[in-house]
Amino acid sequence: MSLTQADQTKYKALFLQAAGEYVAELQKNLIELKQGKETSEIIDTLHRAAHSIKGQSLMMGYTSLGALSLRIEKIFEAKKNKRIVLTKDLVDILMIAVDEMAHCMDSIEKTNKENDLSPVIESLNSYIVISV
Repeated sequence: MSLTQADQTKYKALFLQAAGEYVAELQKNLIELKQGKETSEIIDTLHRAAHSIKGQSLMMGYTSLGALSLRIEKIFEAKKNKRIVLTKDLVDILMIAVDEMAHCMDSIEKTNKENDLSPVIESLNSYIVISV
């Protein structure tokens, strides 16, 4: 269940601050992966950050941002369960996805509207299976 419009307005700044911190965590740890520094701690941090953004976004009614976060969360869940290999190409796509998340949050801050994240969501769909 998402918040009412009044509550969304009331909590938007808090959401943007918290989600911004999680996006920064994603960016920092994806750079570590790109540099070959893959550890279980980094994977856990990436999974947790994506999970947190997903929940907060959906609660605020930002469904596109929530859907993208879900894809990222599922990729790191699969990695934790040894069902996926993080290739260079996948890490590159994840970095683009997180940059798009940041742009979307800028748009939410300035215009109260999400960007269309469907192209980057589509680019991640081939890497995961989502149960509905």
